[in-house]
Amino acid sequence: MWFTPNKVTISGIVVGLAAAFAASRGGYALIALAGVMLELHSILDSVDGELARLRYQFSKLGQALDNMSDDLVDNVFILGCGYALGGTWWWLAVAAASARWFVVTTVYLAVYKKLGNGDLMAYRWWFETDVATVDEQFDLTSIATWLRSLGRRDTYVFVWMLACLAGFPYWVVCHGLVIGGVNVALWIAQSTVFRARAWTRRRGS
Repeated sequence: MWFTPNKVTISGIVVGLAAAFAASRGGYALIALAGVMLELHSILDSVDGELARLRYQFSKLGQALDNMSDDLVDNVFILGCGYALGGTWWWLAVAAASARWFVVTTVYLAVYKKLGNGDLMAYRWWFETDVATVDEQFDLTSIATWLRSLGRRDTYVFVWMLACLAGFPYWVVCHGLVIGGVNVALWIAQSTVFRARAWTRRRGS
């Protein structure tokens, strides 16, 4: 059948990049449209995974494409909003997108080196266990659970859409900058912890 998960993913990428282009043109109407199109991309992003599960059409390419398309669309959308706003906002958008791209690239490389695929969910930060149980992932008393929920893409993309509909694309750039800053801070902490553990192992041997 023509309607395959990978083709849904590619269609979503086209919609997402079109949303970023619309946002970059500026003006309330186009920015509002861009927000709706970005939400449509988020919906398609959910559909491809469900379709793959229903049809048992799993592949490493599809998995990597699905994950990388999210980062591509998000960062280009941030750049689009920053370009429309101009001035300092453009450079803030560049900083946000660059920070996000740097960290996610290192994560992709680490996952691929370890597992040979693009499953970002398999990546573990220093405060996470290697194999998380369902209770650990959805423990309402855990700060990690709430941070994970707030950081979910479908949550913040919906907020971005509302910001665009309200004529406030500044929020997209600011939020992107916050996410980028948090990602870099986590990466620095991760690198520090890994170096400390490696040093401890060398001392122990």
